[in-house]
Amino acid sequence: MSLFRELLTSEKATTIPRERLELPELGGFVFVKGMTGGERDEFEKSCRDPKGRLRGNTRARLAVRTVVNEDGSRVFTDDDIQTVGRIRVDVLQKVFNLAQKLSGISDADVEELGGDSDGPEAGTASSTN
Repeated sequence: MSLFRELLTSEKATTIPRERLELPELGGFVFVKGMTGGERDEFEKSCRDPKGRLRGNTRARLAVRTVVNEDGSRVFTDDDIQTVGRIRVDVLQKVFNLAQKLSGISDADVEELGGDSDGPEAGTASSTN
């Protein structure tokens, strides 16, 4: 086995960062984790429909994939995107910012994924995934 293979498959390279995010405005906290390469690919894929158009609700899409229980299991499923999209923006933005940092998502990446758009799924009750 080469040194490079050992390095990139080591526990240090495959341990996903996770941080506790205090939300005093809600009286509690959540855990937010970074994503693996495969998880990030799936997240980016979820931001576009089959025709390649941006779906919107990027902050909620990232939050449902990165808010976890203490044991690391996801709190939300992809079916919860609309529900999470209705969270107060000040709170959702805090979750998004930490998930962005832990997952190595740049501001340019967010812009490309439609993070600043009010697409058809931007938390409206009548939209669908």
